Amino acid sequence: MEVGPLARLVVSYAAGRTDVQELVKETLGKLNVARGRPLLHAGPHRARGLDAALAMIWLKEYYGLLMDRVKINEVSTFSGDLWEPKTWPKDAEGVGLVEAPRGSLAHTSRFMTAPSPTISSWCRPTWNGSPRDAKQQRSSFEQALIGTPVAKIDEPVEISAHHPFFDPCLACAVHLYDPQGRHLHQVSFE
Repeated sequence: MEVGPLARLVVSYAAGRTDVQELVKETLGKLNVARGRPLLHAGPHRARGLDAALAMIWLKEYYGLLMDRVKINEVSTFSGDLWEPKTWPKDAEGVGLVEAPRGSLAHTSRFMTAPSPTISSWCRPTWNGSPRDAKQQRSSFEQALIGTPVAKIDEPVEISAHHPFFDPCLACAVHLYDPQGRHLHQVSFE
């Protein structure tokens, strides 16, 4: 399961986004990389650079559209219904979703306004690298590694092939345990 910039580029490219296709073709040509060649470790890093370049192109476009609306005082997308904190309900919940450089993020929060405004809970799940949940479901990282053959237990290079495709914003190390839970080996990718 790929997340983040590489996934966005693959989906956008396959969907026929000409701006994405042109940038990818131009970049791969300059790097002398054949299309369709597995990018493995370098793929997510190249994708991050392309993602940033596309973001700058799109930000300039959106900024232009915003300035066009500001010039004519177009404010129809603004709703001031809950702008002032005194209009907020006693308890409220919020959800924020954003596509970030390393994949999708979701933040949930619960607010209490009485006796004073307080954030009573905040959660930013990291679904790809999370521990098992209450139902013992594995994270995407863990599930992707199940069944991966490892030739040398003290040199599990096969595991490192999975690592960049999840593009984790985590310390980069793999700890190997046997079925009884005994620590066998640690590999650091930093």
